[in-house]
Amino acid sequence: MELSKIMRWSLIGWLVWCSCVSCTQEDCRDLPASFDSYAQVYEVIESIHFTQDEVADCSTSSWIRSARFLSCSSEPGFLIIETDKRRYIYLAVPGSTWEAFKRADSKGSYFNKYIKGRYGL
Repeated sequence: MELSKIMRWSLIGWLVWCSCVSCTQEDCRDLPASFDSYAQVYEVIESIHFTQDEVADCSTSSWIRSARFLSCSSEPGFLIIETDKRRYIYLAVPGSTWEAFKRADSKGSYFNKYIKGRYGL
């Protein structure tokens, strides 16, 4: 399946889930059904008011510079991982995965084992 279809279906699923829980409805409804570019995804989610907006301490990581979790309720949400070279956005990441990531001794190892390839756009 091509990337744009995966992005569209992942976002549609997330929006359906979001409508069933305690999201800030007017803001979550502002999320488009699809995106034209990766940059647009970041721009759109930065303009939404999420009830949960947390940053993890990544100071001990050798390659993850920052990690941020955005959600309309406590789960699932968007996970933004920044490295020296790139910003990655992961969709529909469970709150429990975010909490475990924050507690992990090695953020990079946890990311590679439990996040990479599972929630990507």
